[in-house]
Amino acid sequence: MRNKKTLSIFKLTLLLPFAIILFFVFKQIIPKADSNSMLKESFWAHKVCQNSVYDIVFVGDSRVYRGIDPYVIDSMLDGVKSFNYGFSSAGLDSVLIYKAVNILDKNGKRVLVFGVSPNSFIKTSLQNNHLNMLVSQTDEELYIKQIFYPKLSVFNTYTLSDINKLLKGNHYYEEFNNQTGFVSSDRQPIDTLSSLIAYKHQFENNRISKKAIDDFCRTIYALQKAQIDVYCVRIPVSFQMKLLEDQMTDSFFYSFSERLKLQGVKILNANDALYNTYDGSHLNSKSATKYSQLIATMIAK
Repeated sequence: MRNKKTLSIFKLTLLLPFAIILFFVFKQIIPKADSNSMLKESFWAHKVCQNSVYDIVFVGDSRVYRGIDPYVIDSMLDGVKSFNYGFSSAGLDSVLIYKAVNILDKNGKRVLVFGVSPNSFIKTSLQNNHLNMLVSQTDEELYIKQIFYPKLSVFNTYTLSDINKLLKGNHYYEEFNNQTGFVSSDRQPIDTLSSLIAYKHQFENNRISKKAIDDFCRTIYALQKAQIDVYCVRIPVSFQMKLLEDQMTDSFFYSFSERLKLQGVKILNANDALYNTYDGSHLNSKSATKYSQLIATMIAK
């Protein structure tokens, strides 16, 4: 019995180094996952636990956090520090807005840039489920995700389904920047029609809330009284997506932007044809850089 136990320990001692070597060989053969779930969770934990303050904060949904790169903004505006406070399917309610205000530097430039779309004021977005889920986590959970997940992410490799997609030429690449709150995104193959059905279904089941728009305008007025400069942008989408949004919301954005202009809000309307999306709704990494340069130019005026 003793000899068998000794033999088992000996085998384990021999196998352990082999298993470690095999793991690292496997890591070299199989590239790291395009979208690392542990880095993603760490990214969101960093975003909701912001301790720094900024001159400029960008607020909105996934079009914002995938479309506006603070690194580009800061490189073009001397002495400015900015942050992307965008969340998935975010609605522009007062809770989200004042969380963004809380990370504005009281002694800084004090600029808020809102990414506005019809989705900003529909019922499902105004529930802000993503933001609420993140802030409902315990301090311990958030700490572990911030500190330990990046170190453990080396073990987060492709699953079998990921490898199958890879072999078919399907890639979804995301690079998470904890310091800026921006996610650089690309997808292959590009399909600018892939989001249309989901958005059409969303607008069929959700109308734009006039009350939410009125509340937003009142909040903007309060921000302006507090000496905060407010900008609103409509981030470029595909031609088909913009047409769908305008048709299903009675061209909401145009009357809304005129109302904001009367309040002294600066509006940026870009030429959508100059930018590319990978799914019709979100800018690819190259266009996000180009669009961020345009925003920096607007703020600099």
